[in-house]
Amino acid sequence: MSARGSYFEFSYHVENLLFKGLGSSTVGGLFGLCIGVAVFTVLYESIKQFHHYLAEKCQENLLLGANVSRCNSQESETNRSDDIPLVQQQLFDILTSERLKCHLFQTVLHTVQVVMGYMIMLVIMSFNVWLGMSVVFASCISYHVCSTYIFNRPVLLPVEAVNYTS
Repeated sequence: MSARGSYFEFSYHVENLLFKGLGSSTVGGLFGLCIGVAVFTVLYESIKQFHHYLAEKCQENLLLGANVSRCNSQESETNRSDDIPLVQQQLFDILTSERLKCHLFQTVLHTVQVVMGYMIMLVIMSFNVWLGMSVVFASCISYHVCSTYIFNRPVLLPVEAVNYTS
């Protein structure tokens, strides 16, 4: 077993990256590893952004369903029909099942996100500068593209950045 320093190195020689036998001893092999790591990082950022997007959409749907339920309860007070409580119970059951499905899917996405995050951390812990830069650049670019162009999340400005001239 070779002693390994805790410092970053500019080397094209990589041994056992994430799995035994996955490595490189040539510049072309290192370039391939960097491309693979960048693609993996883009996939990680995409899953992370999708997880946030899905949480926002589920919250909107639950609020919309709660508003429909409130409207139905107001109608029941005015109509006094015997069928309205049954409709409300069915709506409640539908909202509960949708919430559970959404939560289950978010749980799976979270688990995949955690596993991928630890794998990216292990890539960084290989202390190879080229692989580390691949992770950083791919993360920056994919965050910008996913949040701005794919999921249309607004860019939030801090209050100090807004100019209040009158």
